[in-house]
Amino acid sequence: MTIARVTPVDRLTEGDESLLLYEHQVIRLGLIGTVIFDATAQPITLAALSALLDDVIGSPVTGTILESTAAAVEQLQAQGVLRVSADPDL
Repeated sequence: MTIARVTPVDRLTEGDESLLLYEHQVIRLGLIGTVIFDATAQPITLAALSALLDDVIGSPVTGTILESTAAAVEQLQAQGVLRVSADPDL
């Protein structure tokens, strides 16, 4: 599986948060979402993204970093911020 961001019309970043402007919506990202958005400028695997989040933010209090990353990716995909493909060449 590979993950890549959907390019917004515009982006505003203030500290650890970002606002993404898409054609029909504005999405506010916190620290984790902003890190994921930045990391997905080029397609990345879930494992590599999990390792990056572990390095930047640290391990979650409950569950594994892979589970937490997968959940965050799923939420961002549902909002239209990310696209996920089973094809490694996304």
